[in-house]
Amino acid sequence: MSRSPRTRVLAPAACLCLAWSAVALTPAVSASAETGDARARVVRDWNAIAVRTIATEAALGPPPAQLHLGLVSSAVYDAVTHAPPGRASVSAAVATAAHDVLSASFPGAAGHLDADLATTLAAVPDGPLEDRGVAVGAAAADRLLASRAPLSTSITLPVDPAPGPGEWRPTPPAFAPMAFAWLGFVDPLLLPSPTSIDVGGPDAITSTEYAADVDEVRRIGRLDSTDPDADAANGHFWNAPVGVVFNTALREWADRSGLGARATARMFALLNMTTADAIITCWRMKYDHRFWRPITAVREADTDGNDATTAVPTWSPVVATPPYPEWPTGHGCLTSSFVRGLTRLTGSDAIDLDISNPVTGETRHYSSAAALRRSAFISRIQLGIHFRDAMEDGYRVGRIASDRGFAAFDR
Repeated sequence: MSRSPRTRVLAPAACLCLAWSAVALTPAVSASAETGDARARVVRDWNAIAVRTIATEAALGPPPAQLHLGLVSSAVYDAVTHAPPGRASVSAAVATAAHDVLSASFPGAAGHLDADLATTLAAVPDGPLEDRGVAVGAAAADRLLASRAPLSTSITLPVDPAPGPGEWRPTPPAFAPMAFAWLGFVDPLLLPSPTSIDVGGPDAITSTEYAADVDEVRRIGRLDSTDPDADAANGHFWNAPVGVVFNTALREWADRSGLGARATARMFALLNMTTADAIITCWRMKYDHRFWRPITAVREADTDGNDATTAVPTWSPVVATPPYPEWPTGHGCLTSSFVRGLTRLTGSDAIDLDISNPVTGETRHYSSAAALRRSAFISRIQLGIHFRDAMEDGYRVGRIASDRGFAAFDR
């Protein structure tokens, strides 16, 4: 059965370039039957296609990439639930739903997506089961697209020409404006609004807690630091688009665990939708609180009114500071939400997950969620781009977003 690309278009998000390897596909369904293993493989394959489309071809930065991964995963799970085996081709439904959402969001990738869809459908036996699967997938995509307002990517964060102590301002070397400022105004996928979670705000810059955080990041997050607690290697390992890294790890884990198509689709939907909501919430908090980054705080500590901090005008972090306010940390919001959701799905702190950084080429195995959380938590301080308070509150946001998202998903 042939399929023409759909024409509904969503405004693409603003982007930062990421390098990611392309996905090689092989037919996942035999010509004679659609087995359970084959259906599950199609779900994993189209998650990989989504990652390729969003992170490589559209080159979205990690925050908006997570939003789009949540949208695609939602449509795929909807398609799976409406395509019972024996009555409709699950493989055709999954492929069509993912194809249509991705093509609508990223029309520039339509050629590759059409070819991917043709590859999947060519392996599905022709007939009414395939036809019904295609129809189910198209309907799932239509429901998802109709439920979402167009992205208003023109929103920007105004910056005071003479920002006061504690107030964010563009940082060197690029001095770029806030990236993805619009993201905090997007309707969440499961939460009621971008402001439905409240964890307070950053520590007051005159507090002892803030002074301790400044001292910590000044010591262990400084470029070429020799402090015993510094670990730039750990920082660099986690300095990756973690949403994409986690999806890659989930595909391998789901395959190794023998998860079926429905369980795999539900896993991707739950984890990608809740982490998308955590990121949306985080970006709204960044926009509303506009807290300065360590590079500014350390260099201009003589302006913060805190006698326990000391200015170091030449201080530089291990990596360039991302172009958006510091509190809370997006990396922490996403990581915490992901790990919380994974432990809810497995019912255990034991996770048995391989995490790979495609830039450094390093793979680490995590046998417990606690170990993964600890390693990722300290990494942002070790890179010199976040305070401990932002990590703690980011982890709180992620846990709450996950718990509330799971509850809403299952209603």
